[in-house]
Amino acid sequence: MSNLTLEHPRRYEVFQRRDGQAEVPIRITGLSEPAAQVAILGAGGKVAARCELPAVQGTAEGAPTVPEGGWYTVAVRHGGRRVRLGTFGVGDVLVIAGQSNAAGHGDGFIADRTGLVSVWTESGDWILANQPEGMPGGMGAGSPWPVLGELLHLSEQVPIGFVNAAVGGTSTEQWQPGGELYAGLKQALTGRRVRAVLWHQGESDQISGFTTEQTRQNMERIINQSRQDAGWQVPWYVALVSHTADAPQEARERTRAAQQWLYRAGLALPGPDTDTHVPESMRYDRLHFGRVGLEVHAILWFRALHFAGR
Repeated sequence: MSNLTLEHPRRYEVFQRRDGQAEVPIRITGLSEPAAQVAILGAGGKVAARCELPAVQGTAEGAPTVPEGGWYTVAVRHGGRRVRLGTFGVGDVLVIAGQSNAAGHGDGFIADRTGLVSVWTESGDWILANQPEGMPGGMGAGSPWPVLGELLHLSEQVPIGFVNAAVGGTSTEQWQPGGELYAGLKQALTGRRVRAVLWHQGESDQISGFTTEQTRQNMERIINQSRQDAGWQVPWYVALVSHTADAPQEARERTRAAQQWLYRAGLALPGPDTDTHVPESMRYDRLHFGRVGLEVHAILWFRALHFAGR
């Protein structure tokens, strides 16, 4: 019985809900019985779902339908006992892309306080967003996403998961399909449903002197290819962002005009306007967000997601 292992789902993994539920892929190895009697347990041990998974050479696989909620525990009847194997949730998954203020290069880590927000790591594991250790990229330095996750959980009462593909100092040219950065975005969307992609980028395009048409075309290719690769119309939210210290207003407006075009064309939904609502007084180096800036950034994203289409 000591060899019984839950290979999927991973601990603290979040599955995107649709119509209040999700099909959760389960893979259990090390079985010595012809089938796995599986129960999905919620708070207080209440059973949220049951299924029987036939075992082939000690391995049982299936995808029971589980209602939104969590954290859930996978429990298996084995050897006359109920063995608890792992923890997962059904809620909302958000993919993050863009550059440094999306990647998490803020001044000071702010932890989620609900215990129901998790982050995917490059190793394929999920970790709770309540401490900086183990966070991917710069997220352990200072990120708005644990704060946003806390706000979303408190509003919607489901676990929230983040997959962060953002990379600091990058332009839309570097994110083009076929390149290394796009490969990370594609991986984030492969094989999983998500609530949306949240894109916060524009500083590098403005610094590089990209025309409105350059940024517009680059973004159009990224968004369209991501949907083709995912196999469905992944929602995109694109922030209005072009700010760098002492940048001419004309240069900023070129980038912002491209982002606004995406809204009018129906390719993306409006994200927050951080140029306007996160002033330099909230940026520790006139570019990257300080602690207050991170909290404001999270609140702006919450507002964009919560009031989308209203």
